[in-house]
Amino acid sequence: MLATRISRAWIPFANSPNHVVQKQKLFQDRFNHHVPVHLIPPRSRVYYTTYLIFFTAGLTGSLYTAFELVVGKQTTAD
Repeated sequence: MLATRISRAWIPFANSPNHVVQKQKLFQDRFNHHVPVHLIPPRSRVYYTTYLIFFTAGLTGSLYTAFELVVGKQTTAD
């Protein structure tokens, strides 16, 4: 009975259309127009922009903290 559950679970995947040719044409067309490979897939600009925002925020925070540690706090001479 377990085998029938597994085979039934794969039926939607087995009956789905094959979009490899359309995706291959999309990638080749964008690659021929000198689009960077990491920006070719759909929604990649959203992911890449989000990554850059978090990377910039993390780098800025790290540099600010390092600067504060190097410069230190100003003390008043009594």
